[in-house]
Amino acid sequence: MQFSRLNPAIRLVRGGRNRRKGAAVGLGVGNARGALVMHADADGASRMDHLDRLVEAIAKGADVAIGSRNIAESDAQVARRWYRHLIGRVFNLMANTLAALGIQDTQCGFNLFRGEAGVVPLSVES
Repeated sequence: MQFSRLNPAIRLVRGGRNRRKGAAVGLGVGNARGALVMHADADGASRMDHLDRLVEAIAKGADVAIGSRNIAESDAQVARRWYRHLIGRVFNLMANTLAALGIQDTQCGFNLFRGEAGVVPLSVES
């Protein structure tokens, strides 16, 4: 709330009762008003200095750019516990097998969308 007082472009969106992360991300992205909308998890698993890679993908014509923590470049990898890595890889395999997504890291919370990508605003409680 304090940030919105400092910058009118920032607004607080409240979702009411806790409906988990997916609902919260959908609420925020769905109510965003910018030409580009970024979603980033607060756990630090993705580095903000890699945002230019997502912007580059959008500039080349993508409507959605999905980050990945599984890039072979050493500067893109973030340390995590072995069992979290294993659980993530198993989930990713299942998601790609069942839904044929073709996304390397389905659980990466570092994404950029075109504002007009067709995200429908969800209800907001002020």
